[in-house]
Formats: sequence, structure tokens, C-alpha cells
Amino acid sequence: MRLPLIAVLALLAAACSRAVATEEAEAPPFTIVGECGANFVELNSQTEPASMRWGEFGDVVDAYYGVEAYSHGQESEPRRDDGSGRYQCTELVHRYLREVHQVPSRLGLGLGNGVDLAEGVAERWGVQNWTGGLAGEAPITLRYFPAGESLCRPMVGAIVSFRMGDGPGHVAIIRALREENGALIATLFEQHGGASYHPDHIVYPGIVRFVQDEAGRWSGIYTTDWGGTFPVKGWTNIVAL
Repeated sequence: MRLPLIAVLALLAAACSRAVATEEAEAPPFTIVGECGANFVELNSQTEPASMRWGEFGDVVDAYYGVEAYSHGQESEPRRDDGSGRYQCTELVHRYLREVHQVPSRLGLGLGNGVDLAEGVAERWGVQNWTGGLAGEAPITLRYFPAGESLCRPMVGAIVSFRMGDGPGHVAIIRALREENGALIATLFEQHGGASYHPDHIVYPGIVRFVQDEAGRWSGIYTTDWGGTFPVKGWTNIVAL
């Protein structure tokens, strides 16, 4: 039996639609970027949250590649300083490495506070190769780049440490990057990045402006939700081997 032309066209359109859907489903959530003599795993930028809602201790504030960031509660919350490290900035980074990249990082290994953690995880885990995470069976490792010295830019998915005076500093993950007037503007995925807020307070993601000097070396300034500005100490990129 011969099908009418309109039926044939409908079948062809359906087949094309299925092929496109299959290609989209199989598209990896990252690209391999060859720069600085290395192949970096750069995650696909996710939609930047316009705002987020603060909550009680342990309430979900944000999520990135399946990893959730939690509210650190209010200043009077006793669990903020119970020694567990729950919902501090460092806890999020360890969890991100485990859940997204299958790197078995965790609190309690002495890898540093926020200001040191980007370097600490690279020193501890960058001497090994890891598979089974977002990059699948392709082996990856971690490599640290100090701000003001490196010619290699941070990638989406990089772990970035910040200096905050003489204190423990801060650490976060780059969830999106865009170019703006020669600079790279990064939106952060972070935990406990702002001040202590009351429940239902609207908060905003931290932003980093990365720039190059005349020699091509990258540095950056972090602007917090509450308007404070702090320098980038360095970042750790994911490297494909």
C-alpha cells in the first residue's frame, strides 16, 4: 500500500525529530578545551539564578549539576559552629568533587580553609587520575593556578579560593562564564557566601571579574551578595588526560 505524500512527510519529520532528540540526549555536559598546553574539562554553563531564597539551617538554597547548596541559618543558630563543618563553603566543594567528579574529597583531611582549599585539593588529589564522574570513563585530574601568575584562565566548573583579610577566606565553584569588555565574568555556585540572613531573605550569587594584565596573567576580584570585594587567590581546573 502506498502512503499519501503527507503521511510520508510526517514520518520523515518524526524520524528527524527522534534523531535530534537522541543527539541532544547524548551530548556531553562539558567540552574539552585545549589551552596552555593542557586539555581542560569545561562544564557547560548553567542558567544563572537571578536570585535565591535564604532559609533555616539546612534548607536548600541553590543546586548545580545535582549538587545542592544549603542555608547556613541565622547568626544565633548553634549548629553553625558545632565543629561538623556543615554548610560551610568548604563542605560544598568537597561534596561537589565527590558527586560530580568522583574525587573522594571530604572534610577532616586537612586540605585547608576556604582561602587554601582550591590549592589543597589539587595538591592532594592532582597526583592521581579519576574516572566515573561527569566525564565518564575519560580520566581526569586537578591542577591549581595561582592568581596573578597564571596564563591559564579559570574554566566553568573550576574551584576558586578568595582571600578575606587574614581570615579563613572563601571558596566556591564557577557555574557560568561570559565575556564582557575584555574581562571574564564568573557567576558562582557557593555555600555560606553571604552574611547571616533571616528566613526568606532574597540572596544573589557571588560574581568574579577576571582580567589579564599586559603579560597575559589572570587575576580576579570577587563581589559578594552583600557588596564586599575580595581578591582571588587561585583556582583549580579539571584536566582531561
